[in-house]
Amino acid sequence: MKTGRTRGFDVTVVVPAHNEAETLRACLTSVRDSLRYAERGKLLASAQVVVVAHRCSDESIAEARSVVGPDLPGVVLVFDDEADVGRVRDVGVRVGLALLGTYSAEHSWILSTDADTVVPSNWVAACLGEAAAAFAQCVVGLAHLDAWRGSPQAEASYAALIDDKITAGTHGHVYGANLAVRVDAYLAVGGFPAHGHGEDRRLVDALQRSGYGVLRSREVVVTTSGRTIGRARDGLADLLRELDASTRAAEIKPTSTT
Repeated sequence: MKTGRTRGFDVTVVVPAHNEAETLRACLTSVRDSLRYAERGKLLASAQVVVVAHRCSDESIAEARSVVGPDLPGVVLVFDDEADVGRVRDVGVRVGLALLGTYSAEHSWILSTDADTVVPSNWVAACLGEAAAAFAQCVVGLAHLDAWRGSPQAEASYAALIDDKITAGTHGHVYGANLAVRVDAYLAVGGFPAHGHGEDRRLVDALQRSGYGVLRSREVVVTTSGRTIGRARDGLADLLRELDASTRAAEIKPTSTT
């Protein structure tokens, strides 16, 4: 995907995947469509995707390769080391930057999503456009669930947790499934830290401490899985499962008759 390097940005989309064969094709297809949308708007100088297939034992690698390469520029990196999700995301970024070769750090962006997530067609364009309008070096979007799989009470509890951090024009959430960071800012703070969970929030916190502009957008929204059995420990799936278990336990708790 080339539109003239003086007129656009270098964009690398990083997608970690651990046994995501059921969802990966839909994810990558949506990323492809979003990059094409941005390309038609003459926003891109170059674009690529790095799928980090981390310790996969299913057909994730084959699914990724059926899209990346034939239909989407980028690579499928097979990464079998024992590593946490922060390290996996950072490996994808570093490989992506190596593939770019010579680039302008201030005109290059890393976009992060997850293998169980579908991005809208304007995702890339919205991230770049909102960042430019706000003079920001990081855009933090929101994530909606594709479906609710737990009890109505747990759904209400989750909605309350989400709404509690949403205010007019901004929000307090951070999702690795919907995050964009300019390369110079990413490198300056050391990138995604090596942590088993919360690596996305730690990165954003580091950017803010270093004085970089962080835009928390309510308009950039992706759709992620509402599954309760996830791939990353202490991730969203664990939270959803815990909410469901706690509300169900409350429903059957014996009532005292004394």
